[in-house]
Amino acid sequence: MKMKRTRWPLVIAGAVLVTTVISLSLVQANQDTARARLEEELRIAEEELARLGGPAATQEQAALANRLQAVLSGVSSLATGLAAPADTIDINEELFIIARRSSVVLREVTALPLTSGELAGVECAVQPLTVSVEGSLDNLLGFVSRLNIDLQNALVRSVDISVADAATGEGASASVELLVYSYQGQIINQAD
Repeated sequence: MKMKRTRWPLVIAGAVLVTTVISLSLVQANQDTARARLEEELRIAEEELARLGGPAATQEQAALANRLQAVLSGVSSLATGLAAPADTIDINEELFIIARRSSVVLREVTALPLTSGELAGVECAVQPLTVSVEGSLDNLLGFVSRLNIDLQNALVRSVDISVADAATGEGASASVELLVYSYQGQIINQAD
């Protein structure tokens, strides 16, 4: 019987060993399955990266860069065209001062595209402005007169006045077109 007692520990040890080997085999099988799945995902990701980073992506990136450059160029030229000369800013301030002195309300000042022209033989930048004002008829006429006197680098091109009450002259409004001149070039030879 002594032999039988020594066999039980061997049988138990063998059973534990077999169970451990089976458990390790199952863990190894799960790891192999996970590794295979991860390798497949990595392969797919590498293919996608190669597709996106290949020549097609480079061409698409170059096309987008060209479009961006074209848009930025357009914005730059538009900004240059819309930039108001410093003289126009000064004129706007003067317009408000003249309006206040004439007791009229300056409703709107609209700048049209900058052009070039000549004033007394001098090449100038010409900024056309449209000024909308409201007030009594007498005050509107005073405003237009002051424009001609106070703005030495501007010329009143036209005045359109409308009066709501012709009997009293109240409720009148005017739209005044101005040409604001600013020096830009050389003095033109008057002898030519």
